[in-house]
Amino acid sequence: MFDLAIENVEVRLTGLPESLEGYRIAHLSDIHLTGHFTPNYMIDAVGHALDWQPELFALTGDIVDVQECIGWLKQIFAPARASDGSLFILGNHDTRVSEPDEVRREMIEAGWIDVGGSALKHTLRQTDVLMVGNEAPWFDRPSDSDVAAIASDLPTDTLKICLSHSPDQYDWARQHEIDFMMCGHTHGGQGRLPLAGPILSPSWHGSRWASGDFYRAPTTMHVSRGLGGVHLLRINCRPELSLITLRRSK
Repeated sequence: MFDLAIENVEVRLTGLPESLEGYRIAHLSDIHLTGHFTPNYMIDAVGHALDWQPELFALTGDIVDVQECIGWLKQIFAPARASDGSLFILGNHDTRVSEPDEVRREMIEAGWIDVGGSALKHTLRQTDVLMVGNEAPWFDRPSDSDVAAIASDLPTDTLKICLSHSPDQYDWARQHEIDFMMCGHTHGGQGRLPLAGPILSPSWHGSRWASGDFYRAPTTMHVSRGLGGVHLLRINCRPELSLITLRRSK
């Protein structure tokens, strides 16, 4: 559970603007603060990400599992600063606290930007992009009209990025012409057996998108194995800190 894998991932995007070649994103997912362990492991994971000097932090949900751990959020996440901001959404386990908006408030007070259920213009290296947060089916995703309204104010070739907790929103992303989508939720299957592959994968698509990088036009999707987990065992499936570098497709 604490054998952290720091994965350096290169993602090639056809529509990546030249100004964003080599752009660095630290992708965190599935923190799962349960209170069984101290915050030190997550503080250390954030520290490793900071050492890499990301230009953007992206957190794709399942932050807190129990009410008492909401008080840990500032300690863990306030240091996570990046030049273009730190963005987050919630996941299904964030419904386990009495009021998920408490999680949102604490993360915002820690300096993070809540993009859950919204579409907005965001700036990366002084380049405008369309940023979308999809928390479906547990919370909201932006309406088609919201996405269209923001997109209409941007050039047609604007890069579109989506934070989604579940990879099951892949088809939604493709329908909205998202270029790059970051997800978690599946924990890489929690374990991987020889020949059999992933053991558990809470997805309508089984283990198809348990972890890794996938492309179905026009969307590239990165699925993290996540940093934590409510199951106290991982088998051949180390927790993952994704350090993503964006590259232009040749």
